[in-house]
Amino acid sequence: MLFSYNLAFESLLDITPDIIKGQCAKGIILDIDNTCTTHDNPVPIEGLHEWIAAMQDAGIKLIIVSNNHEPRVRPFAELIGLDFVCEGAKPLPKGYIEGCRRMGIKCREGIAIGDQIYTDILGANLCGMRSILLRPIEPEKTMFFKFKRWAEKPFCPRCTAEGDPMDKYTIRRFFRTFGVPGLVTYMIFAMALVFLGDLLTEGKFTLYMGFDRSLVLSGQVWRVLTFALLPVSSDLLWMVVSAILYVTISRTLEEKWGEEKLTRYILLLWVLTLAAGFITGFTTNLYMIPSLFIVYGILFPHQRFNLFFAIPVEAWVLALVDLAVMVYWAVTGGIFMLGVVAATLITLGIFFRKELVTAVKTLIRKLKFRMRQ
Repeated sequence: MLFSYNLAFESLLDITPDIIKGQCAKGIILDIDNTCTTHDNPVPIEGLHEWIAAMQDAGIKLIIVSNNHEPRVRPFAELIGLDFVCEGAKPLPKGYIEGCRRMGIKCREGIAIGDQIYTDILGANLCGMRSILLRPIEPEKTMFFKFKRWAEKPFCPRCTAEGDPMDKYTIRRFFRTFGVPGLVTYMIFAMALVFLGDLLTEGKFTLYMGFDRSLVLSGQVWRVLTFALLPVSSDLLWMVVSAILYVTISRTLEEKWGEEKLTRYILLLWVLTLAAGFITGFTTNLYMIPSLFIVYGILFPHQRFNLFFAIPVEAWVLALVDLAVMVYWAVTGGIFMLGVVAATLITLGIFFRKELVTAVKTLIRKLKFRMRQ
């Protein structure tokens, strides 16, 4: 998985050379903030110099790869005597590849150590590198980091059944739950805030959120997350109506599917949509939340909705119309819309493969029956 890690520890100092060699790694890529020291702190944690010396004595190479700028990275790297790569654009592979090149090893021979799943761990997985997750040295205070930490919770290690905490005596893969209660509700709320920000800035707010491959590769890595929070509509009335509708639908799906399965659906669709964006150059969250209506139509096909508050229509009909519109956009919307639609259909196919196989078998049986008549 893109967000899985090989090991998890309480502190960097808990990791020994034997542990690194046990992962068949010849070099370590280190993060700075909340890994080697606290945020914006020029002083390393106590014992870091000795830890680095122990690793080097064991023949293990080390380098710092950070998203920070050179004025932050260079003084710290020189203080602890390590080479560095600044503006590494994590989670993109760029910084990891350069770090491994400087250490003279292949990516598969390296191991990344850091405290952030969506940068350190994701970046390591994208370039085929092992990874170790650390507990942050101290909690961040900014809203951006608080949101990231909340979003990381489904993938963070938890206590074992015996209650053992994450520490140096517990080296194992930890049980991770992928369920985020009310995930869609949180996303809708974030979209509402973005919608409000757009109103206050005359549409300039979302200019810094949409996915553009060239901008992401130039360093604006936040766009891989923020594009998923763009409002589902630019019309205030429709935004309110759709928000109420999707929050209601998501709660029903959580009861039917469970929060874990719904969370995995959203995450898989995000990953595939993001992959489509890197392939085509652009992508959109056009179906990330609205596709839940198709899910609802499959799970509750005979649930009735009053179209225009007057015309009763069953959910499967509306889901079918939604699919038809999706196919239309795939045909007429260009290559990037084809990628968005493909990502959505693949996700639906994965989660409803049993229903799809059953439907195809039923259709074949009906055709065979009619041919015999």
